[in-house]
Amino acid sequence: AVVSTQSTGGTADFKATYVSGKVEEWCKQVELLSAIALSEPQCAYSGYSMGLSKKWLFLMRTTSDIGNLFEPLEEVISNSFLPAILGPNLPQHLRSVFALPTRDGGLGIHSTPSQAEAEFSNSVQATAPLKELILEQRLSIDDERAGRFISDSKEAKSDVVKKKRKIQSTEKESARSNIPENERRLFDEISARGASSWLTALPLKEHGFVLNKQQFHDALLLRYNLPFQNIPLSCACGKVNTLEHCLSCALGGYVYMRHNNIRDLTANILLEAGCKD
Repeated sequence: AVVSTQSTGGTADFKATYVSGKVEEWCKQVELLSAIALSEPQCAYSGYSMGLSKKWLFLMRTTSDIGNLFEPLEEVISNSFLPAILGPNLPQHLRSVFALPTRDGGLGIHSTPSQAEAEFSNSVQATAPLKELILEQRLSIDDERAGRFISDSKEAKSDVVKKKRKIQSTEKESARSNIPENERRLFDEISARGASSWLTALPLKEHGFVLNKQQFHDALLLRYNLPFQNIPLSCACGKVNTLEHCLSCALGGYVYMRHNNIRDLTANILLEAGCKD
């Protein structure tokens, strides 16, 4: 990692100009992805989390003091991309939840200003043994020094992982404390092991992992207890059409269809695993 302003050419002004230019480019790409999310939210989310969001990691890890320069990108993410996949008027307290890893109940959509500072700090710590070795200016490295370098590198990387997990745990507890008390049980459930595997799966049609716009959008609304838009006030059965009623009403056979889909999926997985009974 490069601490000085020489990371992008020399002066602080040049660094700011260079980083701002890259951020402006990424903002346009997130806006484009937001437009795609209006019709294909699962593909857009997968493209962001597994592709686009990795583009700025190298710059974050190699350039110091650029968190404030990523604020325009954070605005586009918060005001365009998140509403495109979740809907408008998102509660403010959920932004810290969305920044959490999916395994902790979030979406893995980080706040880029704070992410920039954290990535650079972790990079400095992880590469410290290599920096030390370079500064020694050795013409050759004996086995003892090579062994110590490998050991120090592994320890440094392990310390970084432990630090990140500790910070993530603290952020998770902080986000949970900001959630209304009646929704904390839901947060605990979506943080359970395996509860978010559907979010990290690639939308591969051949494996049946593709969700259409309504399926993906509704799944996210259920995940974060967000209100559904444009649904009838009354069910065809005559009762008030609440979310709980939608999921349990037997009229139309949807409850049985949902049950049968899970049954058939389980049976197919068992067959693929070699079970014959």
